[in-house]
Amino acid sequence: MRWLLFLIIAVVSLNANAMGRFDVLSYTAQLTPDIENHSLTGRVTVDFRIAPSGQLAKESDLEFRLQAPDMQIKRVHGPMVKGFHVTGDQLILALDSRLNGQRGATEVTIDYDTSPKKGLKFFDGYMYTLYNTANWLVSHDDIGDKATFDLTLNLPKGMAHVANGRKISSKPNGELMQHHWREDRARPIYTFGFAAGDFLTHQFDAEGMHYSVLYQDLSQQDVVSIFADIKQAYRFFSKVSNKELSHKRYTFVVTKENTMQEAGAFSLVGARFMKDVLVEKRENWLAPHELAHEWWGNSISAKSWNDFWLNEGLVQFMVAAFKEHAYGKEEYDREIILFKESMLRLQKQGNILPAVSPRQEITFEQFKSTYRKAAYSKGAYLFHMLRLELGEQDFWDGIRIYSQENWESVATTEALRKAFEKAAGHTLDGFFERWVHSKQTTTLAVDVAVNSHNVLTLDVTHDGYPHHYLPLWVEIDVDGKAQLLKFQVTKNTQQFVKALKMQPASIVVDPQQYFPITVSVTGIDEYLVENVEKSKETLPQYWSMKRLIHSKYCAQEPALIQHYLKHFDTHSRARILRTATDWWQSKCPTNL
Repeated sequence: MRWLLFLIIAVVSLNANAMGRFDVLSYTAQLTPDIENHSLTGRVTVDFRIAPSGQLAKESDLEFRLQAPDMQIKRVHGPMVKGFHVTGDQLILALDSRLNGQRGATEVTIDYDTSPKKGLKFFDGYMYTLYNTANWLVSHDDIGDKATFDLTLNLPKGMAHVANGRKISSKPNGELMQHHWREDRARPIYTFGFAAGDFLTHQFDAEGMHYSVLYQDLSQQDVVSIFADIKQAYRFFSKVSNKELSHKRYTFVVTKENTMQEAGAFSLVGARFMKDVLVEKRENWLAPHELAHEWWGNSISAKSWNDFWLNEGLVQFMVAAFKEHAYGKEEYDREIILFKESMLRLQKQGNILPAVSPRQEITFEQFKSTYRKAAYSKGAYLFHMLRLELGEQDFWDGIRIYSQENWESVATTEALRKAFEKAAGHTLDGFFERWVHSKQTTTLAVDVAVNSHNVLTLDVTHDGYPHHYLPLWVEIDVDGKAQLLKFQVTKNTQQFVKALKMQPASIVVDPQQYFPITVSVTGIDEYLVENVEKSKETLPQYWSMKRLIHSKYCAQEPALIQHYLKHFDTHSRARILRTATDWWQSKCPTNL
């Protein structure tokens, strides 16, 4: 469910003219929330630039559409504005370039009232913005149109708060306090926001950063324990990107709700997920996830909905990589298993796993209905695949090149491909066409045989994409020594032959789970038990055990199944294997 709460952003319904011709540069807002009545009074000045087209029949007549759902527009004025009207959720401005003298940067100021149904949440003792920026700020809801944000926020005196960027000043304004915040780095508007309430505050410094935690129902010691890994996460993200954050302040707001939301220089995290860390420190995924968005999502932002997997898929993968760095490879493997199981569930339900970046342009509505699940699970998995295919050095070089070349900009899937190609020194057209830009129709079958002369034969069948090879790894145990064999599948039907010194004790196909699909493997029934026994790492052990559970052994030798389930439940270091005993028990009931 991680993907669900990150993406409920304002509905996009902009025409092609508005999307392509107008570039918003900045928003300057003055907001006064009415906490008792759950409403807000606002004024926003939108500075924007008009791109010349030379194609309009009436070049002086322009239409600029802003999002303003459920808002009462009181006044609109600007040097080019000759009129406006509201249609549905849109504020439509009629502009005349001749009123501004010449085409270029201009501005419009809007006064409004709103009692937002979404986007601004009021609770007993606190409030915060969430996802739907356009519900509380009249704005140009184009995902790729990054802008700076200057916010003056009027709040009750004594109320703790945070907003985007850095705090400029606080001063009395009648019975309220006026707080001035400024984000001078261009950011996507879904990262705009603020939080305010009766919060306690914990502050700490690490790695040149100053952190604040706003919280309520936790002890200070709990807060210290929960966020103990943040300095290590910052160090890891900085190292792999080779980029430090320019703003040296970051705030976490712990809410009572199951909140998961990145914003500019702060984030909202649900208390339930935070408290999970007190029980199991390795469950610390949410705070690093939101912090990682300061690199991938905020500093480097997806240009369009076709590229949004670059935000969420990459951050999901980065959390897995951070867990490997902080806690060991079994935690990375756990995340990869969860990603793949999520994809397999979608396919089992009869859904074709879609492309993460389809060739045709998609809208927010299309992304939400068809592509968002894949953006998280498959998007993260694609980085795991690239890591296996390219190797450690080239893969992390690709991450660094992508991060540096797109820093403080918008990025495309093409930019990511070029970064990895630069690192690898060869084209990745086939990989991106098969796995990134296409829906998942690939099937792969491997038939395994070992004859009496110790010759291993693999008969491989797959479909489509003849111009891209598939890397196929097979792990065997011969005379107590593990060997990793790699084969390059270049044909739809292909046979591989490998002479061995002696009969293998185990044979595991795709041990590190390169493929985001189920690989049909036949001919290894006699190796299933030894595959579980000989596998030393979590990924091959998990999938080997899953094959054993779904084999004849479940019905014919339940005591053997019970033996392994008990072993995983009581002795395994990998918590995914301990957790999986409950799942597997339901598939193959025993007296565990």
